[in-house]
Amino acid sequence: MFGPALVVMGLAGELWLVYENSPFNPNRPSPVSVKHFKIERASVVLVAFGVAIELVAVPHSLMEVAQLKRANLELGTKLVALEGKMQPRKITNEQRDNFVSFLKSAPKKGIWIVCSNPTDETEHFAFDVRQVLDDAGYGNPLGLPYKGASGTSTGSIFNGLGLKIDNPTKSTIIIVCSRLDAERHEVPGYVDALANAFNSVKVKTTGVASDMVAPGTAFIFVAGKEGF
Repeated sequence: MFGPALVVMGLAGELWLVYENSPFNPNRPSPVSVKHFKIERASVVLVAFGVAIELVAVPHSLMEVAQLKRANLELGTKLVALEGKMQPRKITNEQRDNFVSFLKSAPKKGIWIVCSNPTDETEHFAFDVRQVLDDAGYGNPLGLPYKGASGTSTGSIFNGLGLKIDNPTKSTIIIVCSRLDAERHEVPGYVDALANAFNSVKVKTTGVASDMVAPGTAFIFVAGKEGF
């Protein structure tokens, strides 16, 4: 604020001199007035100092503006990410069409969808996943999804009571196959096909092996979503 104050004072002095030397001033001094010369010199000096101070402050001000813009941009990005996290998951029509097309020539087998004490959001998303699997030819699974399965089922979606599946990668979908198949490198072809298909439509998917799954079979576990 000091720089602008000097500029204002200098300009005020210059304006006063303009009036003093104008033909409208009945007491206009002679052109060689020492008093007016000193006032004008002081005014010019004040303006010069004020401008110099402002020029010195400009880089700092620009830096502050840049930092503020960057902070606002980061805040906006975080808000968008937070808004995305708070939206319920769903399979769009475009994702469904691309998923079905991806698996057109892939091996087929009925596969269970499994949840564990799902929230409403997880349950609704599981029904979306069930629908696209049925459309792609992976409906009507037989038997139970895993050994000793205990729970309830609705439309090939099984609610595994007390079932826990580790999810260190925070994936949306986990395809659980037989540990024996994994150790023998004999995981059914449809398992890899499904994992690739889900990832191709931006549904983060990973695979794990478990002793609870019989050889030659697998099930899809739909993980819960944080915040729901």
